[in-house]
Amino acid sequence: MLEMLASASWQDPDNFTKVSTSADIIVDFFPYDVEDIKPSDTNWRILQKHCWTKYKTFGPLNAAVNSKADYVAGAGFSIYSDILDVNEFLKGLFNSTRNKLYARIVSWIIRMLVECELFILLVFDEEGNVTIRNFEPTFIGDENDNKDSGIINDPDDTNTPLFYRHKTTKGFELIPDANFILEPEWMLERAKAAGTAIKKELIRDITKGAGKYKKIGGYRRFVLHWKNLTGEMNIHRDTSSIATTLEWINLYIMALKWELDYKKALCAYTIDIGFTDTPAGKIAYQIWNKMSQQAKEATGLLKPLTPGSKIFRIPGMEIKIHAPQLSALSGSNQDLLNLSGSGARTPQDLWQGQSAGATYGSLRTSRPPLVMEIDNLQFKLENFLRYELLRYCLQAKLAMGGTIQRPGNKKYKLQETYKQKWSEEVIKGKAKLIDIEVEPCEIINFTFPAVQLDANAQEKANAYMGSKHAGIYSLGVSANTIARKFGVDGLSREKRRQLIEEEEYGKPIAGTDAEKNTEEKFKEKGVEGGIT
Repeated sequence: MLEMLASASWQDPDNFTKVSTSADIIVDFFPYDVEDIKPSDTNWRILQKHCWTKYKTFGPLNAAVNSKADYVAGAGFSIYSDILDVNEFLKGLFNSTRNKLYARIVSWIIRMLVECELFILLVFDEEGNVTIRNFEPTFIGDENDNKDSGIINDPDDTNTPLFYRHKTTKGFELIPDANFILEPEWMLERAKAAGTAIKKELIRDITKGAGKYKKIGGYRRFVLHWKNLTGEMNIHRDTSSIATTLEWINLYIMALKWELDYKKALCAYTIDIGFTDTPAGKIAYQIWNKMSQQAKEATGLLKPLTPGSKIFRIPGMEIKIHAPQLSALSGSNQDLLNLSGSGARTPQDLWQGQSAGATYGSLRTSRPPLVMEIDNLQFKLENFLRYELLRYCLQAKLAMGGTIQRPGNKKYKLQETYKQKWSEEVIKGKAKLIDIEVEPCEIINFTFPAVQLDANAQEKANAYMGSKHAGIYSLGVSANTIARKFGVDGLSREKRRQLIEEEEYGKPIAGTDAEKNTEEKFKEKGVEGGIT
């Protein structure tokens, strides 16, 4: 019996290897079957690129990172100072159309979460005004050399960076570390100790500065490297925790593609054409054998058949259509999704975008680690902004004269130090306050988005302090801390706003005073007992 095979076009035997599967070859980032592999063998530059690509292309990871960035520096984030001239400096720095830090801080957090490091370029003019830009991590050092960090460190202290090798279209250039602004003499001395590691011909004229710039090391361009999210300062270049998700995300995507191929196979079919073992079938077989190749092709039987195809069938010829007999899929790829979510440090329901199958108790137990991580990220961001970015910018401004030009030709003057109240000692329950001198960055206040966990804080307060407590204020907790627990950050600024409103609109009647006032009005109208 003669049998011929015809199939759907996407399963053409001549092209089967190219179209039979949608899954790509998986990238094995961490080959566990190699016994002598070392962590340094993993190319951190490649991991950084893959982390960024996965962030841009994998929905759950993108949503998790963006949400964390919003929790850290989204609605509710602000920077201000109760000292007018410092506050005017901050307004000019953050609200500048040149810097737009009010919008870029969130993008900095995204970069830090995905790539675990940030290279910020600070460019100062002769008035001490700064322009802030970002460098791509790829262009610090040779992007093709895993061992080239692009950072030239103090030969006696590898934790102290001196210069950064930045790759441009014209080749490499050297840009000094921002610490030159704070300690120019010491940093210049350490740069001399580095010897030939610092090639002066690579320090371009655009980076050098004379005159006032001598006070900040003789440069006008600096690089600020932020990389402390992992808490490990001894590593010159680092990768984020997202690197631990790469294999599992790839496996998950591959598994989904194989499932799609499975469903696609259910839509395929095979056409079996043969001749029946009958007199008519035997005659048809003889006729087919005597037909020319051109005549056979004209029947349409020799071409891949798809729905809607037309064929010519000889009497005695039999055509059967066979659909694939595949076993039903069982189980899911939930374990792969969970592994990738744990690497991204995101609760399961937020990672998947739904809470189906999760109990209320399990959702609540996943929240404390998330809230703690947000608090840690906010703490690290505040330290970075206060003691690095703002400290450098303020010091450079002071070195250039400290004059702040604001709209309306109004000028302000920064001071080297400011007075701050400090409790020297407590005598019989009363604090003895003194004024201490602090640098400008110490009198800057931050507010952050309030990520609240307790739906009913009263229950916890009653459990710890009894049902008839006078509030945690009676324990000596500051009003600012209490306000922040209620989602109101920056209490000093809010009190200033309140005073301004009272001055303009009058003091509102609130609390028990409001109740007494209402009772008195009802009595005046002859209504006994007040409000019921």
